[in-house]
Amino acid sequence: ASATTATGRRQRDRSPLPSVLACNQTDGNVRVELQLAVGADGSVNVATVRSADDPAIGACVAKVLQAAKFRPTRMGGSLSYPMTL
Repeated sequence: ASATTATGRRQRDRSPLPSVLACNQTDGNVRVELQLAVGADGSVNVATVRSADDPAIGACVAKVLQAAKFRPTRMGGSLSYPMTL
């Protein structure tokens, strides 16, 4: 995703990946699956944990992705987002 600065230049938004990875403070891998509803403006309207090996990590990832921004689209949409941290 990108944004326009006050000078009219395009800049890349900060990736949520470091914050997502920081949710797992364990030594092992944790599987998390989220359902995301994304608005036409690219904002995440809803981030729901569908499954998580550790509920606290799932909640952390959902909170991070709730604040994420995708590229705008004409209609928005929803997606299932599985990951292993």
